[in-house]
Order: sequence, then C-alpha cells, then structure tokens
Amino acid sequence: MALAASLIFLVLMVPRAISILVSIIGDPERKIGAINDAHTITDLVTYWLQYLNHSVNFFVYIVANKNFRLKYKWFKLC
Repeated sequence: MALAASLIFLVLMVPRAISILVSIIGDPERKIGAINDAHTITDLVTYWLQYLNHSVNFFVYIVANKNFRLKYKWFKLC
C-alpha cells in the first residue's frame, strides 16, 4: 500500500514541483515573471494533477488495506 501511494505521489506531484521551479527560475530569455499561454496551461494541468493525487489516495487505501474495507463496510467498491 505504501509503495503504491508513493508511486502515485511521485507521478502526480513531480510535474507540479517542476512547474513551480520553472516559474521561479524563469525562462532562458530571462523574462522572469512573463506568463504565456503554454505556461498557463502547464500550470493548470499540473495543478489538477496535484489535486488528483489527493483524491486517488483515498481509493488506494480502500483497495490496498483490508482493515480499512472492513471498518467501512458501507463502501462496497472492492
């Protein structure tokens, strides 16, 4: 369970971290703070990937943890 959650975290959160670093460092032309369409779209996509990580974690715990499924029997996903 921890391995699955860690891998999902890396896949969904690393793009956001890279996007933030690029926006802090700026582009090669040194137009720091310049916002263009590609940056805006990339920022929005990585933002949603970040929140997708939080919602996917709930389902990872349900699928991977038998005790969690037994405690919450009302959730009949698995």
